[in-house]
Amino acid sequence: MLTKNNSKEKWKPKPVGLGVDVAGVLGWTDENETYRTYSPMVIFLSLTPDPNFRIETEIGALFFSGGDAYYYFSFGLLGMWQKEKANFYSGVKLIRITDAQITTFNPTIGGEYIFGEHFSIGSEIGFPFAIANKDAAIGFGFNRLIFRFYL
Repeated sequence: MLTKNNSKEKWKPKPVGLGVDVAGVLGWTDENETYRTYSPMVIFLSLTPDPNFRIETEIGALFFSGGDAYYYFSFGLLGMWQKEKANFYSGVKLIRITDAQITTFNPTIGGEYIFGEHFSIGSEIGFPFAIANKDAAIGFGFNRLIFRFYL
């Protein structure tokens, strides 16, 4: 719902949102090499119990520049704040890449512009740190283009 606040409209977050990421790209570097991953389709489920707090899960596939492909899922806790028809958020996501046995800690910041009451387009960037088999890798900028529908 859009509410009046100092004569400007302010979006009130909906309790449930479904989204897709259509352009996720990430570069990784470890002690041996630098490589890229691409995630062509990710599905999000966003739960917003409070206007300033979001719980978000996602499931998707990662394709590595070396030819490997894996499924992953994540769980995130995000603080939020709104200004007019924009929603901004930051927090952390934990990502588990299933077959590769990789766990990623991903500080994240993002924003979205709300169209009407139920649709948004947004972007998000994260800076993941991954641990796999006692080896570490640092991601340098996971960026996304996200479309969401709020129920």
